[in-house]
Amino acid sequence: MTSKHYFFEGLEKSIIKHSSPGIRPGLNRIAILLNNLGNPQNSFNAVHIVGTNGKGSTSAFLANIFISAGYKTATYTSPHLSHLGERLVLDGHTIEKDRWTRASSKVFDSIKSDPILKVDPPSFFETLTAISFVLIEESNVDLAVIEAGMGGRLDATNLMGNIVLSVFTPVSLDHSEFLGSDLISIATEKFAVIRENGNALYFGGNMDLEMFFEQQCLKKKCTGTIVSNHILYSDVRISLDSTEYLLSWKGNTIPGYIKTSMIGLYQVHNSSLAVIAALQLQKYFSRINVHSIKQGICNTKWPGRMEIISHNPTVILDGAHNEQGVRALVNSLNSILTESDRQKMMFVFTSMSDKEYRSALELLSKSGAGIILTQIPDYSRCESASELLRIASLFKWIKKPRAISNPFTAVRQASSEAETVVICGSLYLVGLMRDKLKNGFAFRG
Repeated sequence: MTSKHYFFEGLEKSIIKHSSPGIRPGLNRIAILLNNLGNPQNSFNAVHIVGTNGKGSTSAFLANIFISAGYKTATYTSPHLSHLGERLVLDGHTIEKDRWTRASSKVFDSIKSDPILKVDPPSFFETLTAISFVLIEESNVDLAVIEAGMGGRLDATNLMGNIVLSVFTPVSLDHSEFLGSDLISIATEKFAVIRENGNALYFGGNMDLEMFFEQQCLKKKCTGTIVSNHILYSDVRISLDSTEYLLSWKGNTIPGYIKTSMIGLYQVHNSSLAVIAALQLQKYFSRINVHSIKQGICNTKWPGRMEIISHNPTVILDGAHNEQGVRALVNSLNSILTESDRQKMMFVFTSMSDKEYRSALELLSKSGAGIILTQIPDYSRCESASELLRIASLFKWIKKPRAISNPFTAVRQASSEAETVVICGSLYLVGLMRDKLKNGFAFRG
């Protein structure tokens, strides 16, 4: 483990120490904390990225477009894969440790000195968001690309004062225990962040949600655009090396291919949503042009999303952890690999116990590949490999599903049997395997 990892591991422990445990929706605590800090969330222009899947990739694409145009850009996303410092980057780079130390101390002191927050501390995400807003304020950025955490209406990021554009990725079922058990309930929480007299983009794809989005925009006199109604893709090319496509927006074709090293059908959607967001923002940021857009998309890397980390065997990491994400993963694999190739493929899968993993496993079973179920060591929130095996066995697989509780053993076993191994189902598992690889993990032997 590097000194950077040790530092951020210690910082994470300090934030946990000063915060309330668990997820606690509500804006009262974070509002008090930010007010004590001088309301740093009002000091910068921001694009708010909200939705269910694709938020992180879309944020990364958009931020890199602005960086390519020469704008000083902060990007705030969650969760992290390797260390906490990944969650807030400035022009794509980790912020210096001493700056994190100063900002976190300022926030911790504010929590300890406030009579309300001493009794009812903010949650981990709220505390981290406050620290990040302090860092963004002092960085004097041209733009901050801010990904919402869970939901929207009661999310700590919803207190930002200068949102120039709200961007909504596709909405699907996730965090139902907090957001609601149906799509309209979840969309109600997400679309609540639409600003009065503001501007909003929604990727679309569900007619009921599109109508609901338009209604919410009308209520708030917001200029809302459903991207899928005005966008046209052609000559989409997806391989294990790259994704590229031609794009037209409202009848106007962007010259040349848009190309990214991030692979998968869903990266066509994520990157194109970022492209349209950038075009919408040209009126505020005049240096945005076709060159900076294409360069930004080309420069973007986002770990853990159809990320190839080995070629012998081919090992792919993907953080898909709900039905929509797994469906996108399967569709992408189907577009890249032949049926024969998929028969030589093995999934290594785990899931948090509060996720809808039954539907995910059913989708994976239809891919024509095998599967090994595993779990994350010493992590109570993770579902057991044996329970995942019980559910997986309800579906038809090319090979009989197996459970191997140790994830490293599971990956080695899959690598010894398959030409392609896809590790998915949980970002925690993806992060664990990425870190292990950096420390010399051998997939075979």
